[in-house]
This record gives sequence, structure tokens and C-alpha cells, in this order.
Amino acid sequence: MAFKRKVAKANAEDAKAALETKPEPSDVPPSDAPPVDQKPAAGWVKSLFTPLNVILLALILINVVIRGGEDDDSKTNLREGVKKLDAKAIETPKDAAPEDAAPAPPEFTGVTGKLLDSDAIESVLNNSTRTNIALKKPAAQSSDYNTEWLGGNAVDGNRSGDIVSHTNWECGAWWQVDLQGIHSVEDIIIYNRGGYAPITARLADFLVEVLTLNGESWDTTGKYHSVGAAGLREGYHFEPGAEGSVVRIRLGECEVLHMEQVEVYGTPV
Repeated sequence: MAFKRKVAKANAEDAKAALETKPEPSDVPPSDAPPVDQKPAAGWVKSLFTPLNVILLALILINVVIRGGEDDDSKTNLREGVKKLDAKAIETPKDAAPEDAAPAPPEFTGVTGKLLDSDAIESVLNNSTRTNIALKKPAAQSSDYNTEWLGGNAVDGNRSGDIVSHTNWECGAWWQVDLQGIHSVEDIIIYNRGGYAPITARLADFLVEVLTLNGESWDTTGKYHSVGAAGLREGYHFEPGAEGSVVRIRLGECEVLHMEQVEVYGTPV
């Protein structure tokens, strides 16, 4: 009997010791739960895709792509499969005209006149066999300075300078005479308006032209470009080929155009 009491007492003491050493339920996680210091894999990945992280990741990828294209020694962009062109290979030549440049004017193929000296001018004027084919022919000018200084005054035969042809001040002023038929123009004599130097110097940078009608457009068959200021009398000679029905004097600058007389010598064609 005493032995049974000792066994029961020993069992009770073992049970008490077991209860004292057993961990609290809150300290021991369930066997099927993840560790308390780790998150589930899906939740951890999801936490990476915040708006800020997405933006940073995109910037990193863009930087990698750009730097990869620049550092490619083969000048080949493998991501696009297109080879880069060397900048020198596509450089526009210095002498190449820009794409939007105006087309160059057609090359003049007519007769270029020559300036006559004073002796040659006298020879033309004193040759009784030569005829002034512009005398009293219809003449016009780009504008009329007044009702008296008209274009016809320059072909009326009066060299005294009392009445002249005179335009307004304008850019590209012109005067012309209709020869009333095709002529081979050989010599043109211009009597500049006299007076003091500033008036005479107005006749400068001008073209002397022989024109012929070609369908609906006018072709220039002869011309002379006078760059400097004209004197009181100027003469121009044209070799055969300067054929036309109109002789025109045209300024290349902005100024008035006035002349005392324009005489044209040539023969009908």
C-alpha cells in the first residue's frame, strides 16, 4: 500500500514538471504556418510593384537601352536590327545647294554687247547710211513722272534735253521702244539726262536688252549690263544674232530712270 502511494506521488511530480517546461501556445507557431519573420512569396513580390518602384525600374531600363546603343563599337543597333550611319557619311557637301533654294536662272545664250568708245560712237552717228530704227516709234516706261515726261520723249529725235523720259522713283524701273518688226540690232546709243553730277549718276547698274516674242513669252537675244554710272552719252555694239522687235533699258536698282534720247541702229530681218 505504501508502495502504491509512492508511485502515485512520483507520477504526479512528473506531470507537474512537464507542465512547467511546456512552452506557451503564443510562443510556438503552428507547424503549418510560415516563420513569423518571413512574408509569403506572393505578397513579397507584390510589394515590389509600387508606383515609385515601377518608375525607377523603367528609368533604369531606358538608360541601359540608350547607353547600350551609344557604346556599340560596331555602330549596329542589334535591338532594332539597323546599322547606324556614320555622321560623316550623311554630311551635306558644302557646295551643295539647299533643297529649298530657288532654281538657278537659265544660262544666257544670246549675244552679249560691247561698250563703244567715243570714236566708235561718232562713227555710228556720222554714217549717213545708218538709220535710227527707233525714231518716233511707240515707246513706254514703267511709270510716268508727270504728264509731260513720257516714254515717247526719248525717241522724238530731240537731243537737246529740253524734254526727257522720266519714271517715278521705283525698283527696277524700265523704258522700252517697239521697233514694229523684227530687226537685227547692231548699235544702241543712249543720251543720258544732263545736269549736275547727282542727276547724271542716276543712270547706273542697268541692262540694255534686245527682246523677241517667242509664243507668249519674251526671249532676250542680246544684252549688255552696265555696272557703273553712265556718262552723258553711251554706246553699245551687238554682233549678229541680237534680233528682236523691242529694245529695253532696265535699272537693276531702286531709282528714277530718265534719258534724253535712245537711238537704235540695225536692219530689218
